[in-house]
Amino acid sequence: MRFSLLTLNLETWRDAGQTAAIDRIARYAAEENLSCICLQGCEQQSTSAFVEDSDALRADNAAYLVQSRLGAYGLKYSMVWGYAHDDRDGLETGSAVLTQLPILGTCSRYVSERDDPEDEESRNVVMARLAVAPNAVIDVYSVHLGSPAAGLEGQLGVLTRFVEETPDILEQLKPPPPKRRGPPRKRVPVEEPPVSTRLICIAGDMNEEPGGLVKSLAGGGFLEASAAAREGGPETGTRTDGRWTDYVYVKPALRPQAARVILSGSDSPPVSSHYGVVVEFEV
Repeated sequence: MRFSLLTLNLETWRDAGQTAAIDRIARYAAEENLSCICLQGCEQQSTSAFVEDSDALRADNAAYLVQSRLGAYGLKYSMVWGYAHDDRDGLETGSAVLTQLPILGTCSRYVSERDDPEDEESRNVVMARLAVAPNAVIDVYSVHLGSPAAGLEGQLGVLTRFVEETPDILEQLKPPPPKRRGPPRKRVPVEEPPVSTRLICIAGDMNEEPGGLVKSLAGGGFLEASAAAREGGPETGTRTDGRWTDYVYVKPALRPQAARVILSGSDSPPVSSHYGVVVEFEV
């Protein structure tokens, strides 16, 4: 099956053009029928009302507004959002995963030394386990890491351990089986289901250009699926200042079919100080 993913940091979504930016992102996702969207810098006002059945997600959350707009286009995206910290303007910010695929489990972890929401350098990674085939899942991590000066090397190390420990974490988070009344039923031997193939995708803003500390992920067996998008030339970047700091890393057996930079302002103003990166796979 085709699996397509967009990663985008929304960090400048405090401007008057936010409504138009929301629509551009949702319209692009709808036209391309994207499987998954990883967003970072998803801000919300600390005084806004919570959405129904949530004690963390607020009605003006940027990722939630994108999800709502996608619904207006007739597409049902489920969403997971993880709160990271308050920014200098007092807004609550975090990262999100939106997907059209079934979500089988979710968890998050602070990868920074500090996990204090009042510390702007606190970094929280949110993940969602998606069903991509009867016997395969893909664990998608939406990441926004600190700069090398703010502890990037250590955060990459904690992120790697988080990826390794995710299966155990999800197993521990499973709800206990319901208690049955009456005598135990006779057990009938059943065939064990096949073990799922676990694919991994790390997507987001890693606050460093290619060739630096992010290369440690390649040493851990990850492939940078977004690398093909840089073939446009050395001037290609994922930020309005020309730098490349947004990536998609995958393993194993996930091979990119295409990669490109989008929402870069070529036909209208950029939606953020970052551009989007889209990668397509055949799973």
